[in-house]
Amino acid sequence: MSGKLKAWLVIAAAFSLSVSGQRNVPSQTLTTTHNTPALTFDLASIRECKASECGGQAVDDPPHVGTYLGRNLWLVQLIGWAYGVDWRAQVQGGPDWVKSTGFNIHAKSDSDADNRLAKLTDDQAKLEKQHMLQMLLADRFKLKVHTEAKRTQVFVLTIAKAGRKLQNADSFGNIGSRGDTRGIEIIGHGVSVADFIKFLQYYLHTIVIDKTALTGIYNFDLQFHGMYSDMENNDDGSKWPPVETAIKEQLGLELSETIGSMNVIVIDHIEKPSEN
Repeated sequence: MSGKLKAWLVIAAAFSLSVSGQRNVPSQTLTTTHNTPALTFDLASIRECKASECGGQAVDDPPHVGTYLGRNLWLVQLIGWAYGVDWRAQVQGGPDWVKSTGFNIHAKSDSDADNRLAKLTDDQAKLEKQHMLQMLLADRFKLKVHTEAKRTQVFVLTIAKAGRKLQNADSFGNIGSRGDTRGIEIIGHGVSVADFIKFLQYYLHTIVIDKTALTGIYNFDLQFHGMYSDMENNDDGSKWPPVETAIKEQLGLELSETIGSMNVIVIDHIEKPSEN
């Protein structure tokens, strides 16, 4: 398994989620809310990660606590998380180092911020923490961005002709993933199709439009390796099937390609920070 594949599998583990009536899955579009984010981090230590001491990537970003801990994180990842988009497909521009240089970050706010975050819903707290990260990047990296709508390949998810194979669940649960030499496994317990799609988009690098009309919560286990286009040189039988085949055979759903619009974050200006 390549170093880059291992890296994004570790980051994907940070998105193992508890699912409840409040959605706390990363959104693919910028979201508005009645609560206007206003908090910032009071203190932040940011240091460029040296190759000999980097280690694996890791993130600790509790939604209702004013702290943010990151190890060996690329700026393109931080920008994606700060603006609620897929950093691999929806962050563009900037110098080469934003996609290769790791940074160790330890940021925190005072107890008043913790108290305010504790009173917010999961969605409101997530947006507040995104705003705090945006302000940190603007302050320490002098980040300036703008958004654009990009016409690109997207997927539409429908129910396959043979019918869905998702198992009904009695209560909300969680969704997570793991990876090995065979590919990626996404396991959901008590998960809505909407939450599954938001998780799946992370691996497909693009938007998935829900046309299933399924409104319940479900249990499932999806095992796949890339898409059809990734499988040309992998016909030795050691890999799980491409995602298009896996979703149809294992979940009774179908992915089809079309052209749609996707918001992207364009980096206008960014600088490496002074360490402290």
